Amino acid sequence: MAKYAFWTRRRFAGFTLILGCFLFLGAAGLIPRDAQGNYMVILPLREGLLVIAAHTALFQWSFSLFISGLIVTLLGLAMLTTFFRDALDRTFSSLALLASLFGDVLMVIYLAIPLGVAPVAAQNTVRTGVAPDYYVQLTLWIQPLFVIYTILAFAALVAYGGAILSTRVLPHWVGWLSIVYGLAGLVLTGLTAGNVPPFLHHLVPILMGVLLLLRRGQVPSEQDSLRKHTKPQNRDTHRDKTGTAPHDSGTLHLLHFNQRTRSRLEGHLDCSLLQHSAPRLLLRCPVHLS
Repeated sequence: MAKYAFWTRRRFAGFTLILGCFLFLGAAGLIPRDAQGNYMVILPLREGLLVIAAHTALFQWSFSLFISGLIVTLLGLAMLTTFFRDALDRTFSSLALLASLFGDVLMVIYLAIPLGVAPVAAQNTVRTGVAPDYYVQLTLWIQPLFVIYTILAFAALVAYGGAILSTRVLPHWVGWLSIVYGLAGLVLTGLTAGNVPPFLHHLVPILMGVLLLLRRGQVPSEQDSLRKHTKPQNRDTHRDKTGTAPHDSGTLHLLHFNQRTRSRLEGHLDCSLLQHSAPRLLLRCPVHLS
């Protein structure tokens, strides 16, 4: 019975994508909320800082998981890109990975600055009742980073859709879904001035990760098909009659041809020797007549 390893490269990439996306979505669930259940990210700046002051540890956990989810998801996308490159796609997958990389760097900066500064600004807000001026200016400075990240994230989905359609790594309907979803996200980004919930960027990567985990969702690539058809022709696992090690099929056929030719030549030589020696034996041997 044939055995196969469960943790293949495809499954590890799929697991990494799912883990990174769920870390990001889990971080969204840990965002501190006020008494009415409103998340701090949708509250005015002063009220948001007061919520951070009341739930500092939860705020730090949430933003740390956001950053971890971004990094793990990027690792999964990098492994997925290697599959596209192995399937002879160089353009779409490379553009998608670059867009994801630059977008994630900007998003990490966008999250890391409040992670270090917001707790201090929250304590000042509790003492003075007013949000510090430096924090107000800081939030205005880093807001474009979030908008650029949103644009790059949806553009990366469109590029990954093109990579899926040009290869057989994943089913083609996933490629069309990724392109339509990414274009719709770009339109929504323009309508909302970049204020799009970031968890929307991770829904399609979760789907890709699930299909990479499932065996039935794995479509064999063209290289795999060629390798499967050419492997038996290039290599013969049987030993030849001389008892030597396995040879390439061409060499093995040549050896068998030489052996058959040698056997035929030996047979012809034996027959010719018998024909020439028979008359001589008859002359030398006396014939007894009764």
